[in-house]
Amino acid sequence: MIKTPVCQIIGYKNAGKTTLMHKLIRHYSEQGLRVGAIKHHGHGGEPERIEGTDSTSHMDAGAFISGVQGETTLQLSLHPGEHTDLSDILKMYEYFRLDLILIEGYKHAPFPKVILLKGTEDEYLLNEMTHPIAIGSLNKELLQNRNMYTIPLTEIDKRISEMAAHIYKSVIK
Repeated sequence: MIKTPVCQIIGYKNAGKTTLMHKLIRHYSEQGLRVGAIKHHGHGGEPERIEGTDSTSHMDAGAFISGVQGETTLQLSLHPGEHTDLSDILKMYEYFRLDLILIEGYKHAPFPKVILLKGTEDEYLLNEMTHPIAIGSLNKELLQNRNMYTIPLTEIDKRISEMAAHIYKSVIK
């Protein structure tokens, strides 16, 4: 079992997942927390590669893992040749002694979730997803009369401290 607190940001395309992730990562990092981020490439296929680089060439030659070390950045690419479970990715992240891991996607993983609703057609997620801790939307009407913490994404810049505090308190065990 992973010891680092984890929070998922889930919803469908253009619901605000990446924007919320970015704002939370920036806020927590500015507070001195070490934050890990994982994005599920839920649209099928593979993530974009940088063609013509040595690390891509190493992967094409069959490397399981390839890394590029810069002055302050290390980029790693893994190509196990098969699907990698989120649990295995999280075990790898544990090595870095993070304070929080934010996951964009992986709707059915068993972690606390912020569920983002784009429209009424997404409301079924509230009944199907496990471990909801908050509901967010760009549409304030979708947030009315809810029995849990709501995140109006239109107010994210002025309320990020409050939102981030609620999320962090909800995932600390």
